[in-house]
Amino acid sequence: MSEYKHSILGVIRLQRRAGCKRISICVGRSGKVTVTYPWYVLRKRALAFVEQKVEWIAKAQAKASERSLQRPIESGYSTRTHTLRIIGGQPKAFYRIEDSEVIIGLREDYLSEESQQYIRTALIETLRHEAHAILPTMVEQIATTHGFRYNGISIKNIRSKWASCSATNHLNFSVFLMRLPDDLIRFVILHELCHTIHKNHSPKFHALLNDLCGGQESAFNKALRQYHTSL
Repeated sequence: MSEYKHSILGVIRLQRRAGCKRISICVGRSGKVTVTYPWYVLRKRALAFVEQKVEWIAKAQAKASERSLQRPIESGYSTRTHTLRIIGGQPKAFYRIEDSEVIIGLREDYLSEESQQYIRTALIETLRHEAHAILPTMVEQIATTHGFRYNGISIKNIRSKWASCSATNHLNFSVFLMRLPDDLIRFVILHELCHTIHKNHSPKFHALLNDLCGGQESAFNKALRQYHTSL
């Protein structure tokens, strides 16, 4: 393995690997860039490939930097219905979702990058657990109240949006809805139910949604922008 100091990207690690069939670039969680390339490929060609991908790599490094600035999650952190309790010094990592707690056992210090990633994974599963307990009933009640019909729901780890409605009126919800207050959860549900009638964001769609929200669609959208699909 060798290193190359790039004027924009910083230090890049270069590794030639037997059996590798193409040049690949990996940006780690710390922002470090590793370029892996076949044994028969010249270092010069690998660096030329990096130059073609500078913009993409820089964006990936920026995202990694944002992640590194996240506040660490520690004992006492609360989801909608669970409180986190971390137990250190365990033979191996584990998590357990109970009635009002999510208990996480860790081998390493909870502040390490690996531990924080494990904690976030466990909390996402906790949000999924809560969503399955709450959303089906809430969706059914809202649909029944307003006369909507839908073909089932799914709950997923969606980060790009809060929810979606398929062409067959199947509703998909992000686990991160559980981080919203009830009024915004209801607004998101109503938004997707309106898509069972109007498949786009046409004036008719907005008129229907705004009517069902008591004329508060814009206010709800503004409030929703204060939240993010992340931990």
